[in-house]
Amino acid sequence: MRIYKIFLLVCAVYALSGCAKVVYQHRDMAGNESTWGNTQIYRMWVNGWFKTNISNPDRYEYSPDVHHQSKEIVFLIAGNKIHIMDSNGNNVMEVPNAPQDAGRPRWSRGDAKKFILFSHPASSSQSAIYLFTPDGNSLMKITSPSLTQKHEVADSIDDNFIVFSQFDSANNQDRDLCVKYIWSNQAELKLTDTPDSSETLPVVSHDGKLLAYRVSFGSDQDDQVHVAQFNGPQNITVLHKIDLKLPADINISGIDFSRDDQELFISTQAEGISGNLINQKQEIFRVDLNGDNQKRLTNNTDEDSYPSSVP
Repeated sequence: MRIYKIFLLVCAVYALSGCAKVVYQHRDMAGNESTWGNTQIYRMWVNGWFKTNISNPDRYEYSPDVHHQSKEIVFLIAGNKIHIMDSNGNNVMEVPNAPQDAGRPRWSRGDAKKFILFSHPASSSQSAIYLFTPDGNSLMKITSPSLTQKHEVADSIDDNFIVFSQFDSANNQDRDLCVKYIWSNQAELKLTDTPDSSETLPVVSHDGKLLAYRVSFGSDQDDQVHVAQFNGPQNITVLHKIDLKLPADINISGIDFSRDDQELFISTQAEGISGNLINQKQEIFRVDLNGDNQKRLTNNTDEDSYPSSVP
């Protein structure tokens, strides 16, 4: 009873943020390649406490995203097959009629039109963004990339618009963010058009007002995270440009807003970890939207990436 009371007191001290949770992709990479574990989905308190495996250790399970209201997790199993489970790992269900080779599934914003976004085929140079409902019905292709384009990670701004990253091999291998109206075949519009940088990994805040994304400048400069405000769904104003501090280093792999939209969870390569594998160096950090109060949440020689907060 005393331990339980102490735990409640700690929760009260940290208020909303201290007792919130985040799920993420974890892989035990101890030893050599023959002994590495399967990629799993873990859950932890946002101060780095109580890391728990909520996956099936016999399978590769990865790329989680938590629904903003129901807290269900959409994720991939080996072969890029889309599945859904509860936030505690129970009631795992393969989404029927889901295309194989899906990439980075994401939930829609609310319950009014509950759907899942994903890229397909994930390994193709012409992957597009698709939508379907959790029961496997209403499969719909949203974007139509050209022969030189690839449409990657997408997130929903609201029930009508999505934002996604577009790669174009005919435009100096550049990546820009685009916005698209879901329910018609009208062309997407660029949110960014920056020949000297690439914008990827877009994620929309829980209230739909903010956008965060990775900005890459090439090998001579570290990545930044930009936080922008939506001025309507087709225009943004950049509010903050975050330069992560050491030990956070290069190769940002995932971003998400905290459940109160006041912080970001970021997975990135960390300095000081032995070995040469990029994914082995991936760790999770949290930081205020303006770049202050950076804190490291994981610290090991394993892969910790693709954080998604539990509302």
